[in-house]
Amino acid sequence: MSTVTVKVSNLSSGATAGDLDEVFFLAGSIVYIEMQRETQVAFISFRDLQGAQNALGFSGKMIVDSPIIVTMAPDYQALASTMTTVKVSHVSVGATEGDLQNVFFLAGSIMYIEMHRETKVAYITFRDLQGAKEAVNFSGATIVDSSVTVTMAPDYQLSPSLVQMGTVTIQLMCKTQRVGLVIGKGRATIKAILADTGANVTTSPLMPGYQVVTIASFENVQGYSSPVASFICV
Repeated sequence: MSTVTVKVSNLSSGATAGDLDEVFFLAGSIVYIEMQRETQVAFISFRDLQGAQNALGFSGKMIVDSPIIVTMAPDYQALASTMTTVKVSHVSVGATEGDLQNVFFLAGSIMYIEMHRETKVAYITFRDLQGAKEAVNFSGATIVDSSVTVTMAPDYQLSPSLVQMGTVTIQLMCKTQRVGLVIGKGRATIKAILADTGANVTTSPLMPGYQVVTIASFENVQGYSSPVASFICV
């Protein structure tokens, strides 16, 4: 999966991946966020060049208590699979991807789940390192009828089946004064969409008095249904 990454410098020591997501989700669809607290730097990878270019416009914005500096990071080495994937062992033979999703969405935004039923193992990849770290805390949780063990999976390699993954985009047009109703108070609707589907939500002007709300989700494009479409229809 090709991504385009920006470097966020002069980061507050108190800033979290969530703080960055609150700001940069407006730029485009975020794949993952890597925090390097010791150097007060973060790397944010977007699905496309436009998202990264939009992110440059946030240079100088205050996050927590520090004005950030945003630059392109062409030499950044993508570590998504090694940084953000956990291995779930002792998975019940009766467990489904949905069962795992219902538990681990509490840890963070899930990008995809790969099941290895023959070895009772699953790999769950999150959008950022924090999600994977939180997921490790679920070790010992009972899913269906088995207590699972959760560990980081630094050597995980992307499955060839995930080549069929792609971005599903849904766009909604609404009046500018009603965008807040779509987003929800305190971004409640957006957070619910992220938790249920891992999708990203952005808004942009369309014409005077109107905005376009874009919902983009990284899904199996050959699947029978779209999780994000199902969520919106509900």
